[in-house]
Order: sequence, then structure tokens, then C-alpha cells
Amino acid sequence: MNSVASHHTDGRTREAVETVYRTFDFPPPTVIERCPCCTSTRGTDILLTTPLREITGQALWRYVSGVFLTVGGNQDFRYLLPRILEVSAFDPGNANDPEIVLGKLQLAGWRSWTPGEQRAVEQFIDAWFEQMLATDLAGADEGWIGTDAESILCGAARAGMPL
Repeated sequence: MNSVASHHTDGRTREAVETVYRTFDFPPPTVIERCPCCTSTRGTDILLTTPLREITGQALWRYVSGVFLTVGGNQDFRYLLPRILEVSAFDPGNANDPEIVLGKLQLAGWRSWTPGEQRAVEQFIDAWFEQMLATDLAGADEGWIGTDAESILCGAARAGMPL
């Protein structure tokens, strides 16, 4: 894969992230419900007091791992979703695996969201998949076998998307 094609897929993913930010432009929730035994208040407070685009992947890590299980619900997930997706696509070393991230969509009942919200998420996943496929193919040209696109595909299946 040449750098022009790679740049195109990266740009498409960035545009899709911006669409998700615009579509899910919600005010921060006042509180994130949590299991007091499993999560600290500080872990969730930072998600509410830091500007959305400045929340780090490390700050999101525990939340994404436990959302809908031991922490959080639909309101905070929808608020944090743009940042979760952005970190997942552009800072994967500080993000949960794509299967985990995209699997949370099913738990959120995302197919009951508005058509515009569903479309923004689908467009992001499509762009992210193409970006990772380009990365995998570039690695294959150098003798490496990549699994990034496969992770997105597995996550999309967990989200209930038709493959």
C-alpha cells in the first residue's frame, strides 16, 4: 500500500471521527454510576472534569473495560463515545482492543439510536476498517502478517453489524 492510499484512509477516519463528535455532541453527565467495590471515584471523576478531547486513553481504559458491567450507562457512554473511538483509532497503544470497544455498542443498544447516530458510527467503523486494512497490507508488503483489520471486523460482528 503506498503512502498516498494510506494517507487517504487515515484522512477518511479522521473525518468520520469528526462526524461522530458532531453527532454525539452532548453535555457531560453530572455523574457516572459505578460499583464502589470495583472502581474508584477518581477514575470516573476525571472523565467528567477533563475536556472531552483531552481525556487520555489511560483515563478511558478502565471505563471502557467495565462500561455496562461495573461502571457507567447509556448517557455517559454516548457522551464519551467520540473520544473512545478517536483514541481507539489513533492511539491504539493506550486503548482497549477494538473487539471490546465495538462490542460495547451492542450493550448500549445502539441499534435503537437515531438513524443519524447509527450512520455516524457505521461510517466510522467502515473508515477505521479500511485504515487498518491498509496498515495490514503495508505490513504484508514487508513480510509481516497484520491482524488490525481482523480486530475491527470481529468488533463489528460483536456490535451486531452485518459483515
